[in-house]
Amino acid sequence: MLISKKLKQTSVANYILYMWHQEDIIRALHLDIANVEANVISRYDCDAETKTEIKAWYENLIAMMRNENKEQGGHLDFLNAEIESLNSYHNQLLQTPDQMQYNAQFFKILPALKEFRTKNQSGAEVNDMELCLTAVYEVSLMKMAGKEVTAETENAVKSFAEFLNIISAKYAED
Repeated sequence: MLISKKLKQTSVANYILYMWHQEDIIRALHLDIANVEANVISRYDCDAETKTEIKAWYENLIAMMRNENKEQGGHLDFLNAEIESLNSYHNQLLQTPDQMQYNAQFFKILPALKEFRTKNQSGAEVNDMELCLTAVYEVSLMKMAGKEVTAETENAVKSFAEFLNIISAKYAED
């Protein structure tokens, strides 16, 4: 909750990645608030009132995941809406004549993005921003699991992350 509030204001991409991670943590803890409290909330170094707020935040996420049938996978609707909003903004920037530098940055990552779309078997229904976010998130999961990541993949994901930082900064400005 504390981290998500700050990220939402400063970097929408990092906010989405953080929230995807929270969804996975909640699933790993079987959508059980007692497990979340014991394994996550108890580790926060804060006063009791703040811990109560954090617990309520996790309870709310758990309730949303159940209501939206996201217990096994997928992302919460409000996060999907954030991605759609970010992608709409991205498309708007691509159409704006004075955003040539932004366009150049996007076209620089486009070949790797197309390759990831093919390898990930993502169709056209997966927008550019979701694809970038998915690549960054999947590689971070691979690293956490101790799986090998090729230098080519590492470089591509680094360029996606840099691009996400660029659009997040522009998005925060607007």
